[in-house]
Amino acid sequence: MKSIKKAKILLPVLLAAVVLSACENTPDNIRSNKHSAEVDSGEAYVSSENIYDSFDAAFEKEYAKFKLPEKSAVSICKSDGVYDLELAYINAENDMDWLSSKVEELQSALDIKIDSKIETVEDQAQLQDEHNKLKITRFAQPYCCWEASENGVNTADADADNMELFYLDRPTSENADSGLLSAADKAKTLADTFSNVLGEELDNVVSDGYIITTDSGIGYEIEIQKAYKGIGIQNVFSTNADDTLFVKGNALMTYSMQTYTDLDANFGPEYYIGCNAFKVAKAEKIDKMLSFKGACDLLEENLADKIDIQFDDVKLMYEPRGESTEVGESADNICCTPKWYFIIDDKQPTGLHAINYVTVDCVTGEIYVLIP
Repeated sequence: MKSIKKAKILLPVLLAAVVLSACENTPDNIRSNKHSAEVDSGEAYVSSENIYDSFDAAFEKEYAKFKLPEKSAVSICKSDGVYDLELAYINAENDMDWLSSKVEELQSALDIKIDSKIETVEDQAQLQDEHNKLKITRFAQPYCCWEASENGVNTADADADNMELFYLDRPTSENADSGLLSAADKAKTLADTFSNVLGEELDNVVSDGYIITTDSGIGYEIEIQKAYKGIGIQNVFSTNADDTLFVKGNALMTYSMQTYTDLDANFGPEYYIGCNAFKVAKAEKIDKMLSFKGACDLLEENLADKIDIQFDDVKLMYEPRGESTEVGESADNICCTPKWYFIIDDKQPTGLHAINYVTVDCVTGEIYVLIP
């Protein structure tokens, strides 16, 4: 298995290629993807504080078209509310002086000594010497590379013999390796440091963790998900996505929500690749939304006949939609729609976590099917 880091960086590009052909391989009974749905608002719609009141009833019910995961394997995220949420990019105007000042602040906050001057080119400011590199690009996307420790393992440059995946945002994470959990704590602390310096208004939540085995030893990679008031924003792709997810002006912005860091066997950081930083442009609490059981009942009624789906996870998440931009272009806000995600795990040959899923819009009840 070749360089883990190169595989990660190329993933959005590879997925974009998959997206263009995926529809051709999708069964006819699923290909329609979007489904409008009529909902009995008197029973299915509740206040956002009560969306899990029917949680037990949904798991006690036997659905013919799908099976829910074990209830004990599902995390319940009870927030103080669910929101009509819009995010604005920090440093959308590409202020180079701001970028330079933040690079300097990060060098101090991370306690990195880089013997060079700050350089600015096109859309980024950076510090670099023969050992370390620290840069921030437009929209406050940070990157840092530390010199690998003498006793550690450089997970980016070494060939990996194995990558073992753990879902650290699920109840089963308590069975994860203690070293991986320590790496996750370190990674979250790093993510919070970057967020504090950049003025990020979203929270950082550990999602996935990997134990990486190389010829040099053991290393760790931790995925960080962005969240707003306890509810995560989608940061994992599907390899069966169709081109409607990437329509210009309304693209799925999952790649803008991906942050990960690599650590050596001693939990020393080696790489940190952060996503764009955001401030909250709008957050209006939703009064009434579809309960979890209401979403399950809708699926039972509207999914195609003669299918039998086994879901690995279910969770409430925001789906981020916006517009990809080039250097010099302005960027509109990213609109985050709360949806119930019914997830099928799709572990890739590289060890990376992808998902196939069905979503139910928490407000409209619209169903979107994205499964093989």
